[in-house]
Amino acid sequence: MQQWLFDFASVYPIRVLDPYDLKIDSAKEWYTKFLQELMAKVTHQMTFGDAIILREAEGYQVEYIISWNKKHFLSRTTIKVLNPEEFLTIWKPQ
Repeated sequence: MQQWLFDFASVYPIRVLDPYDLKIDSAKEWYTKFLQELMAKVTHQMTFGDAIILREAEGYQVEYIISWNKKHFLSRTTIKVLNPEEFLTIWKPQ
């Protein structure tokens, strides 16, 4: 359990990303910008958790958001939103 919590990437073959833009500002400046961006999304009827996911996805310019709840993201982003089953039909391992 400790390895899963503190070294997730060694348990699963994934790359864990830092919060977007973390290294460019002071902690206070980054956190202020982070909260402003989240609030802009939350005021458009997104949950706080979904707003965090969408902020990071847009910041990193990902190709897809994979979610069991596609409706939480549809019409709120230009990123393609797929459920896991849809993603697996197009995913080609490298």
